[in-house]
Amino acid sequence: MSIDVSGVARIRHAENGTVYTVDPDELDWDEVGNEERGMGAEVTHVAVVEHSELGNLNWTVWEYPVGTYNNQQTDVGRHTLLENFEFGVSDPDVAASDREARIQAMVDWFFENFEDPAHRTPYETAEGGYIWIWGGPYDAADEIGSNFSEEDQELIDEAVERVQHDGIFDWAPTEKPGDYEPERDDPEDEPGDGQPPVEDEEEPDGRVSSFEDILATIPPEPSGPLFDRTDQARIDLVDWDGAAAPDGALLSALREQTAELILQLEGTNGHQALLHALIRYSDAVNAVPAPIPRLYIEGVFLENAAAQGDREIVAGDRPPLPGSVPSGLASLHHLHGTLIMSTPTGSAMVEAAERYRATPKDQDRLNQSIKEVAQAIRDTPVVFGPVARQLAEQAASNVGKGERPARSNHAASLLLKRMLAGAGKVVKFAVVAGLLTVVGDGLAATGAGVQAMAAVTALGEAAWSFLVGHVDALRTFAALVGSDLGWLRQLTAWLLSRR
Repeated sequence: MSIDVSGVARIRHAENGTVYTVDPDELDWDEVGNEERGMGAEVTHVAVVEHSELGNLNWTVWEYPVGTYNNQQTDVGRHTLLENFEFGVSDPDVAASDREARIQAMVDWFFENFEDPAHRTPYETAEGGYIWIWGGPYDAADEIGSNFSEEDQELIDEAVERVQHDGIFDWAPTEKPGDYEPERDDPEDEPGDGQPPVEDEEEPDGRVSSFEDILATIPPEPSGPLFDRTDQARIDLVDWDGAAAPDGALLSALREQTAELILQLEGTNGHQALLHALIRYSDAVNAVPAPIPRLYIEGVFLENAAAQGDREIVAGDRPPLPGSVPSGLASLHHLHGTLIMSTPTGSAMVEAAERYRATPKDQDRLNQSIKEVAQAIRDTPVVFGPVARQLAEQAASNVGKGERPARSNHAASLLLKRMLAGAGKVVKFAVVAGLLTVVGDGLAATGAGVQAMAAVTALGEAAWSFLVGHVDALRTFAALVGSDLGWLRQLTAWLLSRR
């Protein structure tokens, strides 16, 4: 059992008349006696406060029978007790159970009334995201706080944290009567048992109503890497979209500085990770044209490799950098930053990275989610080509790294989002072209598809299996990363509803 204390104790000093206040958290209780009586044990609890002005203050509480508050005594010496605490006895297990029940009641109420907008709310990239035709977006803290206004704020905060644990902060209302037109009553309109489902019809309110509609919401590729089907019948990097670095003195200086650093490091085996990062950056900066998105990502990964090397040097796990490499890296970093920020594309990417800032708890969840998706891509060579899997490995190894982990996670997420979009496009093409058909939550090749485009059909089926097989990891990733993965949130919700 534990002693419950509320209120405050107010004590007037015997000599100077000053009134001092003692708070409940200053009481540290010890069990000092346990005596058997007619109704069981009588337990004595004592708390002593060593006050700097009042001296020793003593509170004694008797628990009898066990679990019941019986009496108390307060000793403040020669001083005057003006106001005392209120005391009680409670069972910590019962208190914890009550606390859990109150929190769960708030969580249950919320999910009875609100849902992930990916379930029903239409998403339009051109309009900036979700179209809140059902109302919203709603905030969990506002809704729970207003509906449970008499509840303890600490319990409300815990309920809100549980509601938002998947990274969803904007909510739509759950389905209400009248949201949709009445369902068809004609049994001939219903699919027979074991038969492929009837094609979903477009709803008049514009909501996403079918698998094909969901795939149609995959947004156009903005600046960044482009992943699509290659001649090797795999999804791999095919190009980089976005403005190229301006061809001038700044770009030339970057190329020269990178080449010089590689030359100095090629003679030592002590800094291979940094050397490989420099080589990848060199490939990007020497590309013609040199795309800003590629430079941005490789620059983030190079900065992380340099920072990790510095930490290992300080710890004595790695020899010092040779010659003028430290000053050369500093110069490269300055030139790189200047070049990136000199273009609208680069500035936009830096600004986007700032939006990846999060609390430590949310940051940990995002880091883990990125690693899980990257591992899934790396483990699926039947779908993703070697360059894509290598980039996924780079993404996972840079999560949360460097002086600016938000940029690291932004760069890693950007790579993975484009790979997933590539998988979605492959499935979309195979379905729209009539090579694959939807059966339940799976796909099946048509006869024409198998004969006409066997490779495309096989990759479409494999890509679909990848999405289905990793639906939980993909759903968390889509929820944490951002609105431009609305299509994936809707697709994972569509799949989970059919489990």
